[in-house]
Amino acid sequence: MSPEAITAIFSGLVALLGGWNARQGQRIKAQDQRIQALEEKVGALTSWKDTARDYIGTLLFVMRTHGITPPEPPPSLGLTIPKAPNQTEEH
Repeated sequence: MSPEAITAIFSGLVALLGGWNARQGQRIKAQDQRIQALEEKVGALTSWKDTARDYIGTLLFVMRTHGITPPEPPPSLGLTIPKAPNQTEEH
């Protein structure tokens, strides 16, 4: 094989690998952007969930304090109904 043929083959391979590498770089960049967007959404939802949980807990306490028996919250919320200050345990 002549040196010119080897150079032509090598140049073709370099161009092919360069194009593949550029495409992979674009894919990685797009994936990074998607991950960042999802992380921002998860952060916003986590903040909303924590705020809502605190608010619901406060509402439950206020209801108990005023003698209203609130419905039991779903276990998935991770809330327990606090006892009112003037409420005693019933046996």
